[in-house]
Amino acid sequence: MGTRLRRLGWALPIGIGPAVVGGATLSPPDPFTNIAYVAAAFAVTLLLGYHVAAIETPADDASPDPDRLWLFAGTLLVFLIVTGAVFSRVDTGLLWDLPKGQQLAAVAGIVGGLFLLAELVIYYGPFDRLYGLFR
Repeated sequence: MGTRLRRLGWALPIGIGPAVVGGATLSPPDPFTNIAYVAAAFAVTLLLGYHVAAIETPADDASPDPDRLWLFAGTLLVFLIVTGAVFSRVDTGLLWDLPKGQQLAAVAGIVGGLFLLAELVIYYGPFDRLYGLFR
């Protein structure tokens, strides 16, 4: 299996999970509109998921450390849950009063921002330095 195909195999589940959780959490309570929000978030998370998969599966066939990928997914899930809890407590009218295209972009931006925040914490932030120190 080629490197790109292997990365895409990792990128699909990494992208689908946050898109479903984030899109469903931040969308209005309408099941048909929910699908559009999940699709808008998936467009962003698939690209970011491929980026994380490229970090985890280097081209030189070096053995990646799967613990970092699971830690990344767990951190992203925690960020999405906290954002959903905060979003359910604040006035959501600010987001839902925007035109539809801007609503979709805002939700995709929020989910993508949380994705990048989790990546920053796990791969470039304090965890990476501590992991390198104790490894």
